[in-house]
Amino acid sequence: MASEKENLKALLLGFYDEAEADAVERDIRWADDAMADWPGPAPDPQLLARIKSRIHDESLRRRRRRALLRTLASVAGVAVIAVAAYHVFRPAPGQAPVAGPLLPVSTWAIEVESDARLEEISAELDELADSMKELQIDASAAGSDGTNGRDGADNETTMSLDDFWKG
Repeated sequence: MASEKENLKALLLGFYDEAEADAVERDIRWADDAMADWPGPAPDPQLLARIKSRIHDESLRRRRRRALLRTLASVAGVAVIAVAAYHVFRPAPGQAPVAGPLLPVSTWAIEVESDARLEEISAELDELADSMKELQIDASAAGSDGTNGRDGADNETTMSLDDFWKG
């Protein structure tokens, strides 16, 4: 890899002839050495603090401006939509506005056939409830040994299921 001195020399030869390139290179080296011998003063901490404060303030001002523009754009969009909705949904001139349901009444109407079927189902459910009550009364009165009417086969099934779950 070429050194910095060779790179500078090759670059200068692209613009100058050999003698001029050597003179320009000497001048550049002298300026680099002078800069290294005489470093610049360090910046004042107060100056740096003021610069940072200005940058922060300007950044905050830009963020606020962007937020304001976004809010204004949103409000303008809502206003456009509201105006468009007003023009689309307003009644024709000379026609009084009519307040009514959003869905037609026919949507909510119940057919007579469904009412008759509902009564049939209700009657069947009532019959089932009555028969369940009778079975419950019969079961509780049948056994005086505390089994509530359960027979031996039922007990065996329950015991075999218990054994199954025990493993």
